[in-house]
Amino acid sequence: MADCAVANRPTCCDHVIATYKLTDDGRPHGKQNVRPNCRARLARPCGNVFADIGLPNAAAHSIKADLVLRIAARIKSKGLTQAKAAALLGLAQPDVSKLLRGHFAGYTYDRLFGYLNALGEKVSIEVSEAKNKKEARLELEMMD
Repeated sequence: MADCAVANRPTCCDHVIATYKLTDDGRPHGKQNVRPNCRARLARPCGNVFADIGLPNAAAHSIKADLVLRIAARIKSKGLTQAKAAALLGLAQPDVSKLLRGHFAGYTYDRLFGYLNALGEKVSIEVSEAKNKKEARLELEMMD
């Protein structure tokens, strides 16, 4: 039943499009070997893949992913190899490789901002009052 719990994880939008029964091997519907009370739901994505798969702190993961994409774009636009980028960022080459492949969970915003600075990017942080608690959120805006 562990598969069932994962399949029924709520998403950020949780607008159910369809519900499917799962077979013993985890495939949708099918007439043989259907597990009782085990259904998978198909929901509309909300635009944040981390929220869609049910990760906690999805907004933070999404922003870090955007920062890493910007780091990768700067490395590419400067024509740097991973080894040269590593020297510039103060990392080992394998760590640059891991970062660029999406292994950024252990990196703080401050550290990622520092990498952008090292690559010649200006990072500005703006704090403003939200009208209500629902509007109080973390946002990232990148300028070209």
